[in-house]
Amino acid sequence: MFSTSQNFNSINKPSKPSRLSKSLKSCLVTQPIKAVADLGKKVHTPRSPENVALKQTAQPEPGSQTKSCLRKTILTPDLIAPKKSVRFAEDTMDPNMSITSQTSNPTIFSPLDIPIVRDGTGTAIPQSNTTELKMKPCLKKTQGQPASVPAKKSVHFPDDTMDPKPSASSHTSNKILLGHPNVPYVSEDARRTNIPARVDEQTENEAPNARSNKPPAFTLPMLKGKVYVVTDPALVLSVLRNRSFTFDPFMRGFIQGLTGTLPETMDIWDDPTFYGTYVKIVWDGMAGNSLLQLNVSVIDNVAKALKRLEASIEVENLYEWNRKLFTVASTNSLYGSKNPFGQDETLVEAYWTYESQTQRLIPNILPSLVAPSGHRARRDVLGALTHYFEAGDSSLPDVPPIVRDRRKHTAAYNIPAPEAASLELAFIHGAISNTFPTYYWLFAEIFSRPDLVASLRAEAAAVIEETAGVEDGKRVVILHANKLQERCPLLMSCFRETHRLYGRGILFRKVLADTTISDGAAQNFLLKKGWTLHIPQEVLHLDDNAWGEDANEFVGERFLKMSRDANENIATFTPKGFVGFGGGKHICPGRHFASGELLGSMVLLLVGFDVTSMSGGAITVPKTAEIPLTGSHGKPFPGSDLRGIIRRRAGWENVYWKVVA
Repeated sequence: MFSTSQNFNSINKPSKPSRLSKSLKSCLVTQPIKAVADLGKKVHTPRSPENVALKQTAQPEPGSQTKSCLRKTILTPDLIAPKKSVRFAEDTMDPNMSITSQTSNPTIFSPLDIPIVRDGTGTAIPQSNTTELKMKPCLKKTQGQPASVPAKKSVHFPDDTMDPKPSASSHTSNKILLGHPNVPYVSEDARRTNIPARVDEQTENEAPNARSNKPPAFTLPMLKGKVYVVTDPALVLSVLRNRSFTFDPFMRGFIQGLTGTLPETMDIWDDPTFYGTYVKIVWDGMAGNSLLQLNVSVIDNVAKALKRLEASIEVENLYEWNRKLFTVASTNSLYGSKNPFGQDETLVEAYWTYESQTQRLIPNILPSLVAPSGHRARRDVLGALTHYFEAGDSSLPDVPPIVRDRRKHTAAYNIPAPEAASLELAFIHGAISNTFPTYYWLFAEIFSRPDLVASLRAEAAAVIEETAGVEDGKRVVILHANKLQERCPLLMSCFRETHRLYGRGILFRKVLADTTISDGAAQNFLLKKGWTLHIPQEVLHLDDNAWGEDANEFVGERFLKMSRDANENIATFTPKGFVGFGGGKHICPGRHFASGELLGSMVLLLVGFDVTSMSGGAITVPKTAEIPLTGSHGKPFPGSDLRGIIRRRAGWENVYWKVVA
């Protein structure tokens, strides 16, 4: 969806979309080895006493100074000390470093430097005041008694190394939920973090509030350093609003690995004058009248494809049937009558073969050997796009400005057709790689619910107009594309809900300067320059605290109800914790194009067709397969029954659809 923040804006066991998947997936625009560690649906919290509590290196006498073993640990807020002042040494965070405390209680620190108070026996003392998350230890070299801590404090992330292994302590009734990240390499299994994400994955006595105790922010060791992970909606909003966090440093490596673009072309890409104009063309093409004409075009292309269908067809694979329909219609609207994907539909399969291999291609290490099928498929698509540009087809009058003007711009910088094709492949990837999966899951969720289908058909009557006109021997029915969001609020809500439930990418940012983020209440965190920051969609989108007890379920009316409760328009309503299109300066420029083409296409199917299983009942929603590192939406799990019957509805057999703005 043209997103520069996650997807061109990011196992064996099947998992339903209602569950947190085994690992947080990287966004499209990133290097796969930088993927964040797993916050998976299967919680592997150690059960042994030595792994469920923190252990000190020695039990001190009351009033004595203490040496504590620093370990990578996630803490529950109810164990935070109410008023404590502590100093760290500025040098390396050695696990055996001395910590001096003002009180007789030994103190152990989490990755966020938040203290736990323990009594003389080492037992954690539960604290009832959870607002003390705002306190910040003073990070200075210790040479005596620490200074008092100001009333308003922030948590400071250490910028040095930290042992990722959790340490243990005496077993208490209030078990500490441990984070146990391993250093991630390239495989999924190497990216496990035992941070409880679902209450029902824990025993009632062990972690009744696992979801609410999810850490708002923490650090994870990675192959090339460490990253910050932010999971609190308010803190995420603080990040997205701050220009000190940017995706730009990741762009060059992504584009080059994804498309095979030459270094000299990327040097031009890095020129602010070139890049600024290029991006402006994209934004202008996705706004105002240009956007409306694009939406009319793609919906009209879907209508033309549906017009060619027989009265009833049996479909062996509804996912692939929808994929071909959507890919050709979407690219026809972008590339006009000479669209390579419309001229040669084998390119549709070539593109999706390439898409399935992007996680192997992006590292750009021997791609022909590492991903031979993806490399060949990319070569085929690039060859067709090169011919399209060499023939001058992008200058034809039925090609929209968003494509025509970008080719003029690249030509002005003497970028040859093959290299322009490489940049165009990145654009296509942003346009359909995540938009289609959202479309399919919306299709599956809707047509698996007959009651919802009936409600949506009744709502769709507000955007269609039956006329007395006849064309090609069929009665003319007009679909008003510009009224979809306004008059189809339930359908809009279903679309947003699908994006929430199935959007599982990660927003990537680089920290450009030491910056403090805040939740606007009690929590402040200092993030250090040069670090990478991850915002996992999946954790935010499936958080019970933000979405309720049914956060793991598809509820078509969810966004509609929430927008009405907030007295806001469903079309622009963005609840806290929803980052489906990214945010801030990197928010997806194609989000309105994506929503328009999905809503219009779905109205055509809802009004004109019945979709059933082979037995005539409602179709079922398949389980989702593992999402690759470079994706953000899953595909149906291999072996799922994706068969179905599509037949024209009674009374709608002879309709000529006319799509207007």
